[in-house]
Amino acid sequence: FTEPSAEVDILDDNGKWLNLMIYDAGKANRPNVYLANRATTQIRDNTTYFILEDGSQHASLADGRQQILRFDRYTLPLNDAPVEQDLKVTFNRNHMMIHQLLNPTAYGVDNKRRIERMRGRGLELISNLAAPFVFMLISFAVITAGGISRSGYGQRIMAAVLLAIIFQIGVISLADLAVEENATEIIFIWPMLFIIGLMGFIQKQNDPDFIRRFARRGQ
Repeated sequence: FTEPSAEVDILDDNGKWLNLMIYDAGKANRPNVYLANRATTQIRDNTTYFILEDGSQHASLADGRQQILRFDRYTLPLNDAPVEQDLKVTFNRNHMMIHQLLNPTAYGVDNKRRIERMRGRGLELISNLAAPFVFMLISFAVITAGGISRSGYGQRIMAAVLLAIIFQIGVISLADLAVEENATEIIFIWPMLFIIGLMGFIQKQNDPDFIRRFARRGQ
């Protein structure tokens, strides 16, 4: 630390400092302020430490924002070599909401590759909003194709699983493509094509002459 200065109010009956404030100028104009309700000092290995209790650290980040970290107990070296602390929060895309995934730079993510992965994950989630309806149509299409019969259940179940896997592969692929091309609208193409295809198949199974009549109307 760079010559930290401390202010205290009084010592209690146990020899603890009360209402302690420590100001550390830090590096690169990024000061830290430590506040503690109680504190004691210790000397270990030629280093003096403040043992802070029930307090908070007020830190200045590189982008000018302020961050407050609260603690029950914190050990602060006073005459040791400076220790660099990474105060940036590391976001995990699996723990972020859709609006955070679509704009990760607003939440401190600056790595290009991570931004692309997060945006791709966000677009996957948006595209998967259609998944319940698609899976319902898949089930209905498979049942319609086999008719109400007791035979062929295994084949129909495998067909439904295969169609669901194909849909998910398409979602992931188009989400990555949408990020690469910076074209969000691409993610809506695959669910719409899948839904239209399934509904057309169901209609054809229930009305074999539907396509023929539709073609005659177009002529």
